[in-house]
Amino acid sequence: MNLSFAKRFTGVLAGVMLFATMGTSMQVQAATNVFPYDEYNIVVGSQRYTDFITAFNDTHWIDQQLRIIPKAGATYTVTTSNPGVVTATVVDDWVKFTGVAPGTATVQLIENGSSVAGQVTITVAGEAKGYSRNNGVNSTEPIVINHGLGTRPFEMLVHNRVPNATYTYKVDKPGLTVTEIAGNPKGIDTKEETAVDNVRPYITATEVGTYTVTLQETLNGTTKDVGTATVNIGSVNGVVPEIIWDWSEEILHRAWYGWEELIPNYNSDYNYYFTQDGIDNLYDDSSVLPGHELFVNGISDFSNHIVYIQDSVFIAVNNGEALIHVWEDNPNDDQPAKHIGDTKFVVKNFVSY
Repeated sequence: MNLSFAKRFTGVLAGVMLFATMGTSMQVQAATNVFPYDEYNIVVGSQRYTDFITAFNDTHWIDQQLRIIPKAGATYTVTTSNPGVVTATVVDDWVKFTGVAPGTATVQLIENGSSVAGQVTITVAGEAKGYSRNNGVNSTEPIVINHGLGTRPFEMLVHNRVPNATYTYKVDKPGLTVTEIAGNPKGIDTKEETAVDNVRPYITATEVGTYTVTLQETLNGTTKDVGTATVNIGSVNGVVPEIIWDWSEEILHRAWYGWEELIPNYNSDYNYYFTQDGIDNLYDDSSVLPGHELFVNGISDFSNHIVYIQDSVFIAVNNGEALIHVWEDNPNDDQPAKHIGDTKFVVKNFVSY
């Protein structure tokens, strides 16, 4: 995003998936240091696309596999109760799975041709579907997304993405486009900024309105709808006038407020600045806001602060009230930033850690 205080989140998608042991009619003998893990969900194909993401995290294809820790000198093979649902092979310290068709099957790990060292129930998911990060994969609620103008990551993602399929977002009228883009086109922090398979959808809104976005899957020449979202695009119309920040009522003491929470429908292609009268230890950028001080990081004296900004978020440091002036700047014109409103922070029952 082209924002003066772009919120950054970095995420680490890490998982260690371990093969399960489970009793059967055969003698079960656990391999050395095999950890219990008795269910595993996969999709059709040998890889699945990670969709446990936020708008700021990387996504990529990963092998559908479970790790095993074999005994020294032992040999391992696998069997499947239904090869029409899933097949499996042992490669080094991994059991790799390929989903064939939706359904459930049991895969057993055989040690030295006789003993069952473990088994796992494999569920191959059905059709791909669109979902919202806010609603969750299993939600049955309609997907409704509210945004302002500009370009930003889109919250409607693909669950159970099929490796050989392509996915597109169809919009019912002009003024909004959604495109899946590889890499890191918006300069957002990710783990794999240049990975060709690091794909995420971006939404670009140029007109205010309500849109219907349909997620479509094309596979083997056939296109079908797999999800629908209603997208409301609004314009900036002032700011939130007051935020009551009562620490006694916050779960685990909410530590911060993101700057964008002050500006409903903020334009992601604009810059936003925040000032407060009479605050020291700030700097003046006369090219942007003549005569006004700007919040910056690195404040060392908080004695006269109620809130301050660090890494794009407002942080409380004392009880009291603080009136924050909010400014909007279009970087594509030569006009000065304009004042779009004031937000009053009221901090109560503050607890210092």
